[in-house]
Amino acid sequence: MASWCPTCVAGEKVFKQIHNKYGNNVQLITVDMDPQQDTEQDLKDFQRQYGGEWTHLIDKEYELTKKYKVKQLEEAFLIDSNQEVIYHAVNPSFDDLQKELTRIGVSSS
Repeated sequence: MASWCPTCVAGEKVFKQIHNKYGNNVQLITVDMDPQQDTEQDLKDFQRQYGGEWTHLIDKEYELTKKYKVKQLEEAFLIDSNQEVIYHAVNPSFDDLQKELTRIGVSSS
């Protein structure tokens, strides 16, 4: 994501719905992929404005971008405890994520 990205704002709203439904049963992390333009303050402002009550960080060295081969700002991943990708989508809807979380056995809180 990036703070200036309109579709990322929409994605943050979807993640907020997931957070509200699944609570601590899902660990959300929003990763800002534009360290060239976004600052820590931009990320804090984004988080405050769109209500994400979970971890937000900037991928300053592009480590996660490289590890997970991220190509677009709007990508979402479900990653298991072994750091393996078990789901990947661009701009997933709440229903898409909910269906996948149900498939892998995550219950709502």
